Amino acid sequence: MTANKDVTQLDILANYYSQDGAFGAPQGGYGTELLQNIAGLVVVTVPLDSNSSLGVGVGVDYYSSASTDRIDRQLSTASSNDVRKYGSVTYTERRLGEGRTYRATVGTSQEYDVSSFSGGVGFSQEWDRGAQELTLTGQVFVDQWKLIYPIEFRRTGFGDRGPLPTDVRQSYVLSAVYSRIVNRRVQMALTAEFAALQGLLSTPFHRIYYVGNADQTLDANDIERLPDTRYKIPVSLRINWKPNDVLVLRSFARYYADSWGVRGASAEAELAYDVGEAWTVMPFARVYTQTGARYYDGFARHTAAASFYTSDFDLATFQTYKAGLGVRFAPVFGLRRGVIASQVLTWREVSLRGAFYRRDPGLTAFSLTLGTGFDIRRRPSLKNTDL
Repeated sequence: MTANKDVTQLDILANYYSQDGAFGAPQGGYGTELLQNIAGLVVVTVPLDSNSSLGVGVGVDYYSSASTDRIDRQLSTASSNDVRKYGSVTYTERRLGEGRTYRATVGTSQEYDVSSFSGGVGFSQEWDRGAQELTLTGQVFVDQWKLIYPIEFRRTGFGDRGPLPTDVRQSYVLSAVYSRIVNRRVQMALTAEFAALQGLLSTPFHRIYYVGNADQTLDANDIERLPDTRYKIPVSLRINWKPNDVLVLRSFARYYADSWGVRGASAEAELAYDVGEAWTVMPFARVYTQTGARYYDGFARHTAAASFYTSDFDLATFQTYKAGLGVRFAPVFGLRRGVIASQVLTWREVSLRGAFYRRDPGLTAFSLTLGTGFDIRRRPSLKNTDL
């Protein structure tokens, strides 16, 4: 929330992401995972008064995917690329005398085969002069899919199994965050979440090949089928340690479990080092390990006797490694100032963040994120200024 009621904040992010792998789920868990994504996000936070603000976020993702291009088995088809458009509006009200903050959010996301709508409310309570805070949040997501099946099933049908029974997914998420300033050097936050998903939890165009049918030029035996309910319970701990005035160590650990048998644990560390008054250098690294879902098996390893099955490697057993470097330039008085239509525009900061990612086995990726921010303030009137 913007602290100054006269300042509107404008933040802009742009991201490029590229990956390549060997376990494409639209091809039954074997084949290219080549994907490129270009994303842009603009967030505007407007103070309504000294206690409340309105935030509006609008974003666009454009991706090109060789994996989904195999839905029809013909390259350069309509499924090879897509555009996702999304937006959200958040109202925040802070009651300083009571140490309470209220939030309400609505959002939507639209792409070729999925339309999503979301809503949420949040409540925060501070005490001990702001040294401790508890935040409770509830969110609801409703997704409706256009059921696009692999081309062979559009021609011949599904046999006894039939098509997927629904095209709607509902997700309900509850979270609690307890944060505390331990002392002037250490801050921590503990987060617990519970998510319940219901409805369409499989992807319509993910193929399944049975044992003995290991030729991708042949028709698949079925499509991915998964239970229509799933429960997720992640917990995480964040600790920030500032040993001196120019160095901050940010550490993060998370454990995840769900009702499909997936178990995951991650550890992440970032070092923020101030190089002079304006420059900050931020190297970071992350390690994640996961045990797969009970419904997962690889290409041509499933049998017709199974009630549920998937060859989506996101539900497999694997490890991932991520490392990168961020740089931020944020002078005390901003990079530049100017006046536009009686508004004082301050270019606040600019940042660049690059990361390399590897999934073991079978995938490598690279991402580059450029961010910048502006403060917009009404130009002071000279009528009451002493000359």
